[in-house]
Amino acid sequence: MIARVKGSPQHQLVIKAHRPDRFVRWLVAVLVVLLVVACLSFTFGRIYQKAPNNPDQQARPLREAMDREIGLRQQRMVEKLAIENARQRIGELEEEIRQLNKGIAFYRGIMAPETLVTGLQVQNLNIEPLEAVNNYRVRWVLVQVGNNEQLVQGDVKLRISGAIESIDHDGVTDIAEEVVTKKFKFRYFQDFVADIVLPDGFQPAQIDALASSGGKNAQKTSRKFDWLIEGSLADVAQ
Repeated sequence: MIARVKGSPQHQLVIKAHRPDRFVRWLVAVLVVLLVVACLSFTFGRIYQKAPNNPDQQARPLREAMDREIGLRQQRMVEKLAIENARQRIGELEEEIRQLNKGIAFYRGIMAPETLVTGLQVQNLNIEPLEAVNNYRVRWVLVQVGNNEQLVQGDVKLRISGAIESIDHDGVTDIAEEVVTKKFKFRYFQDFVADIVLPDGFQPAQIDALASSGGKNAQKTSRKFDWLIEGSLADVAQ
């Protein structure tokens, strides 16, 4: 048996070395980490504030650039169309001026014919093709130049001359065919329009307008024109 020792209990004493610099280093490390975290938080916060908050804001600069490009293209297109329209309008105005000058010369010849031949005259004979084959529309004006105080009336005829293929003679035959007869009655001038149909195989060369009036001062006039499509026909002879 082990004998028990009586008396006060004995405690084991442990002796540790005191190191205050270790605590200081630990405290400095904690402070540095906190400072780095604070700096990073501040930096990323500013970056986040500057950055767009949604995709629409990110795409806005690109969309604005595309809108500007589209606007410039549309502006150039509008300017091009405006220039083309202006050129077309200038051409139309020039044609109107030409027609007005032509009309002035026409009426001047009627009202002041000092330098012109007086009497009945055929003027402004034009011809245009119609849709149907061998169909044409002829327009012309009959004018009384000089003494136009009295009405003049009578007949005006169109006669077309040309060549047609001849089956009997195995060649080409020259013919002249009267196609139109119109009545007239006017003091200054009268417009005429006539639709004509030429026979198959006929090749027109000239068209002759013959006008004759009755009464006390009867007159006759004729004028030949070369057959030209869409335009004033060339005058051949009086």
